[in-house]
Amino acid sequence: MRDLTGQRLDSEADVFAAVAGLGTDTVAAVLTYHVVPDAISYGAAARAVASGPATLATLNGATLTAESIGGWWRLIRLVDQEPDLRDAIVVFPNVRGKLANGYIHGIDRVLIPVDL
Repeated sequence: MRDLTGQRLDSEADVFAAVAGLGTDTVAAVLTYHVVPDAISYGAAARAVASGPATLATLNGATLTAESIGGWWRLIRLVDQEPDLRDAIVVFPNVRGKLANGYIHGIDRVLIPVDL
């Protein structure tokens, strides 16, 4: 929340109020920026970005970039449209395995679809 509001919010109620205060259009844009219309496993993504960054189209029509980082341990970083904040890292891949409509990957930051 600090990235979006400039404040550190400690309670769930405060976070909810801050998100609600952003407006429905902004919340929808941020949430749909977290979804790609393809079923991509972490292994397939890691192989795809091993030779260089990949551009991913998101559900809201914007793009983000996936790239491989690290040494012998490879991680996937997701580069969003906000250049001044740290980019998200996939920290929990393939949550619950393959689901009916694809994969869920846990990340450590909010992806932001615009330059704030």
